[in-house]
Amino acid sequence: AGLENRQLDTVDFFLKNKENLFNLSAASSVQDQPANTTSDFYLKSVEELRPALDLLCKAIQENDVETQSKNFSEQLLNLTLSFLNKQLREIFTHREGRV
Repeated sequence: AGLENRQLDTVDFFLKNKENLFNLSAASSVQDQPANTTSDFYLKSVEELRPALDLLCKAIQENDVETQSKNFSEQLLNLTLSFLNKQLREIFTHREGRV
């Protein structure tokens, strides 16, 4: 709904609700498990997030074509990249702690 109505605050709220998706501290049952269990946890998290990321990518591409929508597209891209960067940092922080 936020994408259709160009409501960045709704998209931002959705992404903030997904911030703990890759956080092993939030999933304490996985935290002390073998690496393959951790990998499965991350894979399931990515699979859960993939439809939303596909929608975000499509919205960015579609809005980038229209001149009047480029600003929205750039802001949406910034939100998405910031979210993904934070998630990747969470994964790498955990992996570095295990080595």
